[in-house]
Amino acid sequence: MTAGGRPPDAAWTRLCDEVPGRPRVACFHAAGGSAQSFLPWRGAFEGRYGLVAAELPGRGRRYGEPYAVSVAAVAADLAAGLDRFGAGPWIFVGHSLGALIAYEAAAALRDRGAPAPLGLIVVARRAPQARAQGDGLPDGSLPAVRAYLKGLGGTPDAILADDAYMRMVSDTLQADFDLLRGYVHRPRPPLETPVHAIGALEDDAVGFEPMLGWRLLGAPGGTLTMIEGGHFSAMRDPSAVVRRIDRIRLDRPPADSEEQRLPRCA
Repeated sequence: MTAGGRPPDAAWTRLCDEVPGRPRVACFHAAGGSAQSFLPWRGAFEGRYGLVAAELPGRGRRYGEPYAVSVAAVAADLAAGLDRFGAGPWIFVGHSLGALIAYEAAAALRDRGAPAPLGLIVVARRAPQARAQGDGLPDGSLPAVRAYLKGLGGTPDAILADDAYMRMVSDTLQADFDLLRGYVHRPRPPLETPVHAIGALEDDAVGFEPMLGWRLLGAPGGTLTMIEGGHFSAMRDPSAVVRRIDRIRLDRPPADSEEQRLPRCA
């Protein structure tokens, strides 16, 4: 950390240059991931939106830093780190663990009186008030971690079978799992921006109903979109994310049949 609790420049990686007149997108990675997790998104964002990716401590360009121990604390640090890019507007996108961090980052902006993001997009993560976020996570053994990752899909079998590689990433995974286990949702007034959730039909680790609660955490107009595939489908193909960003920018109602616009009240 730098003086004053500010994160180092390595906390954010610019993946696509900003586009004049359009919002910039800040994305937050999943457990075990890094800023490089969003490299496959470059093709979909280049020339459309500026894109920056967060890097949690202890990996990538922040290798050697102590792992984060609090979702809220690391989210506040990352939110402050966006200041170096200048004024917004921003749209936040978080995948899995990154969805919680993106939500807490938006709350941190409000806590310090900064402008809210235009939109918050949460992918493949049950709403924080649904149940304990650490439910179903594996213990620290390699067989348990391997089985968990295989169940999520998205990790090649060759990597899962590589004991040396799995041992190398195990510490990072466990640190991120501990973030989820230690997360406690703090009831607060809804954010000033709608929360848009994107789930996957074959993602048994998350499901449909546990994502419904996201609508209660933001302004009216939140949506839930279910796409084909599993937990990492949106990481491989961000088209649903880009469509949602387009709609946030244009502020027009959705028309897709797979999408529900959800009222804040049940």
